[in-house]
Amino acid sequence: MDTSKCVPIVDFSGYGLHTETPVESKLQTLADEIHEAFVTIGFVHLKNVGIPLETIEQAFQVSKGFFSLGSSEKAKYKSGDWIKDSFHGYVPPDLEGLDTDYGQKDMKESFNLRPIIKETDSNEFPEIPDVPKMKASLVDLYQNCKVLHQRILEIMAKGLRLKDTMALASKCGHIGTKRNCTTLRTLYYPPFQSDAETEDMPMRCGEHSDYGAITLLFQDTTGGLEVRSVDGRWIPVQHIPDTVLVNLGDLMQRWTSDVYRAAKHRVVFSPKTVNLSRQSIAFFGNPDDEAVIECLDGSNKYPPISALDYIIARTKKSFSIDDT
Repeated sequence: MDTSKCVPIVDFSGYGLHTETPVESKLQTLADEIHEAFVTIGFVHLKNVGIPLETIEQAFQVSKGFFSLGSSEKAKYKSGDWIKDSFHGYVPPDLEGLDTDYGQKDMKESFNLRPIIKETDSNEFPEIPDVPKMKASLVDLYQNCKVLHQRILEIMAKGLRLKDTMALASKCGHIGTKRNCTTLRTLYYPPFQSDAETEDMPMRCGEHSDYGAITLLFQDTTGGLEVRSVDGRWIPVQHIPDTVLVNLGDLMQRWTSDVYRAAKHRVVFSPKTVNLSRQSIAFFGNPDDEAVIECLDGSNKYPPISALDYIIARTKKSFSIDDT
């Protein structure tokens, strides 16, 4: 299969959650398959990762319940300033624009979750009376994703032939604490009522690459996600049942001196989906706040930078936050 023209599917059962330690030779085969995907397209579908299906379904269900609330009700849980506190909570539509050259904000709303927040934060994870299982369900998915995230990083280290298979994972050891800004983000894209031609419609989510190490994405069946290939073509990334879609962030590309691709991607409308809503849930895995990311090969192709400094700079840009 030419992985530069599609997003491959890799069976992760040998290293998924709740599995015994597999045979070393099988681990290397798994690592090489994932490595090939990340070198050529920057995305991979992993199946049999071990996250219970009911955990994922419950997270989608409570998210749907939250986004169906009225605007004034959702506004009660509005996120704080990411730079000053946790960026934890509800982000209303027309606030974030991931493609800063596009000139329009994304057509989406979201809710950000970080289970343990900074000492200076004032906006604790809220209990939402109209969606009573929301907190427990999203925290459950977060904790499952945390374990899977670390296992994927271990496999990636093997694919990169690093002597220390914990070289990547050890820099992300504080996920779920105040020392790491890894975020679970549940997103809702409303339908768009228009008679315009599809090519004239705004983007649901503008072209961008993610910021951190790796992203774990769960999406519904609506479709619209596209990834840009190395030759510039846009490739649809379909929903595949019982898989998690994994892609790389910019810090990982810097970390590996461009061996791995932080591929550009976007969410678009199509004639069949323009009047449909869309839901997805993304686990944005980041290195620890104080972790210094420098090229693994010692090339200094990119200057060393702390993970938090880099992510703050990118976040300020997408939310049009200046330093004044």
